Amino acid sequence: MIESSIVKEVFLPNRGSCFEYLRKLRWPDGVRCPYCRASRIHKDGYTDKGAAKYHCLNCGRYFNDLTKTIFEHHKFPI
Repeated sequence: MIESSIVKEVFLPNRGSCFEYLRKLRWPDGVRCPYCRASRIHKDGYTDKGAAKYHCLNCGRYFNDLTKTIFEHHKFPI
């Protein structure tokens, strides 16, 4: 049986909470570039779906909360 504390964490009330939860799972020690793993990151706003956008100051690439995840090109609401 699933513990109720785990269920509460998984069922999030809104899209912002979902992205925040995903961010904490993916980067527990802070956001890192999915291409070069650098931590020198500049936050660069949000996508139209609400994911945070970032610019890596090390390799120069842009990415967001969903880059290089199974959700990257999703067509369904998170």
